[in-house]
Amino acid sequence: MKLDFLECGKLLSPHGVRGEIRMECYTDTPAVAAALPALFFRNEDGSYFPRRLLSARPYREGLLVLFEAISTPEEARLLSGNTVFARRCDLDPEGKKVFLAELPGLPLIDAKTGVQYGRVREVDVSRKTPLYIVDTPHGEVLFPAVNEFIKEIDIGRHILVCPIPGIFDEI
Repeated sequence: MKLDFLECGKLLSPHGVRGEIRMECYTDTPAVAAALPALFFRNEDGSYFPRRLLSARPYREGLLVLFEAISTPEEARLLSGNTVFARRCDLDPEGKKVFLAELPGLPLIDAKTGVQYGRVREVDVSRKTPLYIVDTPHGEVLFPAVNEFIKEIDIGRHILVCPIPGIFDEI
């Protein structure tokens, strides 16, 4: 299912005296997050509200961001620890991208036979090759998320794959 809002970072701690705050970025690059017009916060009821960015500049592996109406380190500190979100339409105006957050829950289906192997529980990007962690009837399977094995990703429907022999032998 396509999500309207996607996690794009976490606010860490104030930086300097102007109200800037350090942000760890979850986007492909910090430049993607820096180009956003606003970041969104999630209310307890699950709704989102925007905070306009006055500036966003590279800092180490992340960004230093300055929000409208935040001008002191004390005000910035109140935002520390919050996860911030971006509207999907701001990250992907043409609606053609697939985001990792949209993959859990999708069935993994053999492109040739139509056999459903299981469902993606999560995506592990901590390794050189990302892995889909797939829950199957026989347990967990780690499936390499590489173009050679993935034929189609249709958000809301399925992931069609062509696995190498041995990955799903028990199914």
